[in-house]
Amino acid sequence: MTGEIVHIDLVSTDFDKSKKFYGEIFDWQCTEVNVPGLPYMLWNPPSGPAGGFRRPSEADEPTPRVIDYIRVENIDETLKAIKGHGGKVIVPKTPISPEVGFMALFSDPDGNQLGLIEEPKK
Repeated sequence: MTGEIVHIDLVSTDFDKSKKFYGEIFDWQCTEVNVPGLPYMLWNPPSGPAGGFRRPSEADEPTPRVIDYIRVENIDETLKAIKGHGGKVIVPKTPISPEVGFMALFSDPDGNQLGLIEEPKK
């Protein structure tokens, strides 16, 4: 099938810090790989699309961004962990609808902005 997200790149100035941040908060497994001329570290979540961390480049100057959302069990606990690991809350836990649940936005220590989704309890 085409059209599904299969890989997401995030910028990282420090692979070890990114590995710890995402590993401890979301249980992502990270592995550095040899890509000729490009320092790169793959990350794999317990489920869903995987991606990689790359070093920043001139192409990363401020531009419009796509926000990818990570599903979590509890946004409040996740935001607390994010702040404890050097991330920042951009938009606190916000209700979307009873059918969808809640959302929040955060940035990691490198400034990558991502979203969180907490689905309603069934």
